Amino acid sequence: MPLGAFLTAWPSAAFLLVHLVVFVLASFFAFRAFGAGNDALGWGFTLLALAQLCYVAYDLDVVVVLFAHGLAELIEIAGLGFLFAGARLTLAAPKRPEV
Repeated sequence: MPLGAFLTAWPSAAFLLVHLVVFVLASFFAFRAFGAGNDALGWGFTLLALAQLCYVAYDLDVVVVLFAHGLAELIEIAGLGFLFAGARLTLAAPKRPEV
């Protein structure tokens, strides 16, 4: 793997730290989104946080790489779908005519 060969030299702790930071950020944004009443964004960030936990499971050698990454990718796709839907619903709120 010539383009990513430098990544194999990094310790697993670096990847673990990155995934934990993203997990904390996604959890925080999910908490804020649910608090603001935007359930679609809240579930999107919740699914992204769950995907990061799958990556952490791989970094800790709890599961096999193909299972962890495959599952994490599916969860991330679902989470991104919720995020895009939540952003669309927020940005394009129905405009009601004044009576």
